[in-house]
Amino acid sequence: IPSLAMWQGYQTFQNSQDKEGGTFIMDIGRRRTIMMFFHNGLLHFIREMSIGGDSFTQELTGDYGDEDSRITLNREQAEKLKQEFGIPLRENDLKAGQGVTYRQLAVKGRPALEKFLDQINRSIDYFRSELSDVVLRQVYMIGGGALLLHLEELLSNTLGMPVRPMPVFQRVTIGMEITDSDQLARDA
Repeated sequence: IPSLAMWQGYQTFQNSQDKEGGTFIMDIGRRRTIMMFFHNGLLHFIREMSIGGDSFTQELTGDYGDEDSRITLNREQAEKLKQEFGIPLRENDLKAGQGVTYRQLAVKGRPALEKFLDQINRSIDYFRSELSDVVLRQVYMIGGGALLLHLEELLSNTLGMPVRPMPVFQRVTIGMEITDSDQLARDA
């Protein structure tokens, strides 16, 4: 069902640019990420991986520091740090929160991040091997995990192309009682 909803959302907002070349959409959920690849507006393949927002939270849970200054983060504290600071793009010794530095967050979260990026790159490589003459032009992300601070920038840098939130509400009429369309997009 999530894949069908993603496909329907893509059909709703796609434009002429999306119909030319390749489009890659990632639905980054709590426990999994669904990737869909389109070519000339048609679905080419779907891949699901068991890495999502929880994977990053799990990596951030546990002990930080050494014997003299050990800090232990439980799941709730790790989730709060993840939501507040996202993926540290720069490793430094400034405190991110809970007494943990950005460097410690980066090191602790690296295994899940590397696995996530590796799976995305492998999927893109497969798409390109199947359709070698197709240029991947659009990369979109949706889902709660797509809201992770700095993820858009990290993916854009890693993939070498812009990665943007999927504009699923671009053509949706908002009722008068809803005043913040950005909040609607985050909550939906």
